[in-house]
Amino acid sequence: MNETTARRLVRQRSGGWCEVRLRGVCLGRAMSFHHRLRRSQGGPWTPSNGLDVCGDGTRGCHGALTNTNGRYDEYRRLGLILRSGDDPHTVPAVIHSPQYDLGERVALLLDDEGCVAWAPFPDGVEGDPFTLPTASREPDREWGAA
Repeated sequence: MNETTARRLVRQRSGGWCEVRLRGVCLGRAMSFHHRLRRSQGGPWTPSNGLDVCGDGTRGCHGALTNTNGRYDEYRRLGLILRSGDDPHTVPAVIHSPQYDLGERVALLLDDEGCVAWAPFPDGVEGDPFTLPTASREPDREWGAA
């Protein structure tokens, strides 16, 4: 797996929309690859370790995940951030997925082929009362799957 392939597979999975969608932060369109297990901790460029997010390291959902402002435990519980030693293949991510457009987040196990499998919500995490609704229009061609 290389960076280019990982980015392409994650973008296909997201349909060009931010998979995190934090209320009051989300910019809607996916713009960058977020490593759930940080690169500084040995996090690989793989679809199981990556999320397609809006913003960059300082703004949007990517900025919020980089500078957690006291929400680290929440983001970790949602599988958006992993600790050193966590296996991205076995820790579900609670994300938005256009493939399962339920209008709310779903808990999914991510694999390295860009596919997902249903997973139970982590303990203490319920449905989706505080996130943005699922986007209603198709992504622009430039942001869609390659």
